[in-house]
Amino acid sequence: MQSLFFKIFLWFCLIVVLVGTLLETSSILANVYEERWQIMLHGIMPMEAEKSARIFETSGKQSLQDYLDELQKQKSVRFYFFDEDGTPLLDRGAPKFTWPGERTFRFTNLTSPASEASSTDLPRV
Repeated sequence: MQSLFFKIFLWFCLIVVLVGTLLETSSILANVYEERWQIMLHGIMPMEAEKSARIFETSGKQSLQDYLDELQKQKSVRFYFFDEDGTPLLDRGAPKFTWPGERTFRFTNLTSPASEASSTDLPRV
């Protein structure tokens, strides 16, 4: 009887260790994938924002809508476009938390020396 109890106890300990290891591994992998996603997103966001502004100024609202829809298919990211007053320029149904004034990022021009003139508060994109 003592041997059966010992075997059950060892199996229980082994399962606890395996489950703990799997949970920790999945947590680490999820964090790694999230960091990669954020690096990729922050790498393309400034370029895409500039390109979107140029498309809007040169080709208009519909061209920008088409471009952002195509970008959404390619990158699985939904971008929103606002004017200076915080009004959405496209009919994309922007959630309230994305509206300017709700949250802002501080973008700095990395190609020029750091100064107050080179950084601006922009709405969340």
